[in-house]
Amino acid sequence: MVAGLYRRLASEGTVRWKPMIAAALVASGLATAAPAADNSGHVRVVVVTLDNSTQGQGRYARGKVASAVALLPGFVLETSPEVEAKFRSCVDDQLVDAAKCARFYVRDIEGGQDAAPLVAVVVANAIGDTGHRRGRAEIACVGSGVAAADATAQSARLWPSAAKLRGVRDLTVDRDSVVACIRAAAREQG
Repeated sequence: MVAGLYRRLASEGTVRWKPMIAAALVASGLATAAPAADNSGHVRVVVVTLDNSTQGQGRYARGKVASAVALLPGFVLETSPEVEAKFRSCVDDQLVDAAKCARFYVRDIEGGQDAAPLVAVVVANAIGDTGHRRGRAEIACVGSGVAAADATAQSARLWPSAAKLRGVRDLTVDRDSVVACIRAAAREQG
């Protein structure tokens, strides 16, 4: 019964409500809590925010990465303080240099015997913005390869003020850009 309801809700496009529905079912006793998730076999995604990005840009980019990961089967958002701490030395003024540093740590972390693949999404202030698009964030997604699998797809500019100024269309464009960025980085081969 619970599985049927879950499938029906998912087919109706209410995927974003799944965690709340699951929590309500567990609380009401209709379902039991699932055991802790085993993330082996998943691609982990970690967000690295540079000093030159504002808090708003960082929050917006983290939100877009979280929504993108939720849409990608087999991907999980890595929130482990130990993993995030490894990338702290990558904080740089330049996105290109920070991405190179992140690539080194992705390869280092993946070097472990049982480590799941990892993608780092590096967030920075977009340089050279003018006019009405001021305040955009720039991201670079890196995997464990020596170079980017698709350099164009593995970088994107996000616009945190889109919802206030232009509506939902730009929010969807941002999310889709992040999905493409993460997928391309996951295709990198070391």
